[in-house]
Amino acid sequence: MDSDITGELSPQDSDYDGAWKEALRLHLPDFLAKFFAAVHAAIDWHAPLEWRDKELSQILGQSGSGNQPTPTPTSPGSKPPTATPTATPTSTSAPPAKVWQELGSSSASQGGLSDNSGDSLFPAVASDHLGQPYVVWTDNSSGNEEIYLLYWDKNKNQWRELAGSASGGGVSNTPKGDSLRPAIAVDNGDIYVSWEDDSSGNYQIYVRRWDPASGKWKNLGPTTGGGASNRDNRAWFSSIKIFSGTPYLAFRGRDASSGGYEIYVKKYNKSKNSWEGIGGSASGGGISNTSGDSRKPSIVQVPNGDIYVSWHDKEDGDFDVYVKKWDGSKWSSATNISKNSSVSNYSMMVADSDGKLYVSWDDDKPGNREIYLKVYSGGQWKELGGSASGGGISKNSGSSRLAAIAVDKTGRPHILWMDDSSGDYEIYANRWDGSSWKEIGSASASGGGISKNSTPSERPWLAISPDGVPYATWADGPEGKQEIYFKQYK
Repeated sequence: MDSDITGELSPQDSDYDGAWKEALRLHLPDFLAKFFAAVHAAIDWHAPLEWRDKELSQILGQSGSGNQPTPTPTSPGSKPPTATPTATPTSTSAPPAKVWQELGSSSASQGGLSDNSGDSLFPAVASDHLGQPYVVWTDNSSGNEEIYLLYWDKNKNQWRELAGSASGGGVSNTPKGDSLRPAIAVDNGDIYVSWEDDSSGNYQIYVRRWDPASGKWKNLGPTTGGGASNRDNRAWFSSIKIFSGTPYLAFRGRDASSGGYEIYVKKYNKSKNSWEGIGGSASGGGISNTSGDSRKPSIVQVPNGDIYVSWHDKEDGDFDVYVKKWDGSKWSSATNISKNSSVSNYSMMVADSDGKLYVSWDDDKPGNREIYLKVYSGGQWKELGGSASGGGISKNSGSSRLAAIAVDKTGRPHILWMDDSSGDYEIYANRWDGSSWKEIGSASASGGGISKNSTPSERPWLAISPDGVPYATWADGPEGKQEIYFKQYK
């Protein structure tokens, strides 16, 4: 037989060693994200990688085939040649400085993410376990208000729809009604969107989930009549979160008996495809049950399973921020955490992995509107570096409003807000560094902030990816023709 066909391959003909090394270099982040998510989240992928692929051979001597040298034969009793150590190449240049930047082409300029003929409002953003951001908003380009969604596909490096989620009827697809103010929750690969819709004649809360198996948006609970909220009167301002695989909703609704506006909480019962209250949270006066006007709830869960809800309420004559806890069997009494004579509203709450709670809000105590924050730790609500007195976190002469907050994996809160200190509204950003509040990048909380343009930048929302990248979205442009903008800090 021809020796070219039957002969063994020489080390120079087979490069198995080089092949797997190259595969690791190209696909290590994706491999770890898919099979070892906790390891992936613990690595700073923004720092330059230093490959240590020669240390083992220096210790054990060269072996194998492929790109490694062929061993020199030795006669019996002779010593093998000593391997010559090779220097490990290291990068001498510092990693590039982090900046607020667009993700993809024109995500924060021209038409932004929405880039259509309609008016795009009320954005929100969440990140999945791979660090892919999902942005939802209200859009009227189809002729009525619908809920639209785009996500960043890391594999294709582009913004993409999910089954027509950013065109036509979008996620909501309710041509007979207006769909407004979406909220989003992402639980690994599951995407949940809630919003308010007046198709039934009264605004109610509806929820849909993206089902990757079928490639369709599926309804959670009824999508006609009363929807997930199912109230006799109006329901709006929803907050949706996923706790141990179960979706929970908090929303503002009108109490038919008293006529007042209260905060209600429901969880999804998968076996019945219905939404139900917990401890009386979906009936009567809900969990707020006050004579005042209760607005804008946020719902979170801490590691021990306790659920907390925050909102702002006018029970004491002016708006204050309240928090209540569900311990699995009963609701606690409400705690007034702002507790001052000024107007404290537009609150938002997040929790870190240690169970600390962070609540932000707008406050006009200093004489102009500032951004305040308190943290719940060790059984007490406390400030962080003067965050709930004087000028608070924003600390400027402008009107600082509509804060959005997120916490990174180290437990440090980041916060965005809209601010008109520069003459028109821009998006400002700060974070707690462990001892004081700092800008997130150069001039992120002064001048043009992170939006830095000549048109009004409003209603920011913030999320942080598992690997620590802050994602910011907001509505930008003149009234009646706003677009959705997006930037990341890396």
